[in-house]
Amino acid sequence: MHSSTFSSSAARPAAGTWVRTWVAALAFVAVVAGGWEVILRVRGIAVASVDDSAELWAHERERAAVLGDAAVILVGTSQMQMGIDLPTMQRYSRDTPVQLAISASPFMPVFENLANDPRITGTVIVSFTMGDFVRVTTETQAAQWVSQYERLRQSRTRLFYQRVEDGLERAVGSVVLSVAAGARPQQAFGISESYVRTLPNRSQRADYDGVDREAAYAHRVAVYLSGAEPVFMPVPDLDARFAALETLVGKIRERGGRVVLVNFPTTRRIWEMDEILYPKSVYWDELARRTSAETIHFAEHESLAQFDLPDGVHLDYRDAPAFTSALSVLIF
Repeated sequence: MHSSTFSSSAARPAAGTWVRTWVAALAFVAVVAGGWEVILRVRGIAVASVDDSAELWAHERERAAVLGDAAVILVGTSQMQMGIDLPTMQRYSRDTPVQLAISASPFMPVFENLANDPRITGTVIVSFTMGDFVRVTTETQAAQWVSQYERLRQSRTRLFYQRVEDGLERAVGSVVLSVAAGARPQQAFGISESYVRTLPNRSQRADYDGVDREAAYAHRVAVYLSGAEPVFMPVPDLDARFAALETLVGKIRERGGRVVLVNFPTTRRIWEMDEILYPKSVYWDELARRTSAETIHFAEHESLAQFDLPDGVHLDYRDAPAFTSALSVLIF
């Protein structure tokens, strides 16, 4: 007597059914992803923002070493990241600019790391302020990223795979906006998380059109004041600090490299406070006299002092190419 149960072959969907299901699912994903891309581009998100991470910084740090004397290495804080347009600088120099500035972090850990690496034989441009120079450099983001980079270097295989992974992520993120760190749903509806975007080359674009400039400037002044009027800041160990800096400069120069220290522009009120805290005649001029590095101060060059700085210290991305041109003429 035949069994009343169905056979497994009778219950299994036809192969063609699964194919149609997968095709429909993939088509749905493609339509959603494509639609999201269109929304992002129509809403004006023309450049994807990547995550300015320790891994991305390590990738650029290694690239600076591999380039050797063909590298122009940019060191400093957000003034350097936002103020320098790499494609513009590339037009003035036969060498390749590499962005190693780290926002809100003192430059000395990075500069020391570069000076102690015999592979660094190119041009190193440092965004220099006395405030950054005398800050404690331990336990800062710069120190942490340098340490992480050195750990990666100790494992060459890991560094290789990290470069490949970061390269793929940046390649996709720079083309497909919907997978970029800065392309979140709220941006499609005009709710921007930040007016600053990080490009795959680690440069940052600051768009101040949607920012309350007066509030941004007031905030910057408040940060400088820290609740009190500025007063002269003595640096008791200045001689030792200058000597340590010159030792690092000398290491790079002995390998045939160049070091350029640049004081980036600020607006009048910020400049007045800087002159109280760290007077140019006391600190910068003395540094320029003692160091073998090349020095450029914005107050000595009208071409650098003419730019509008919405928050007092940073350039809008629309002015970055012109500023980069003005600075590049002085360096190259």
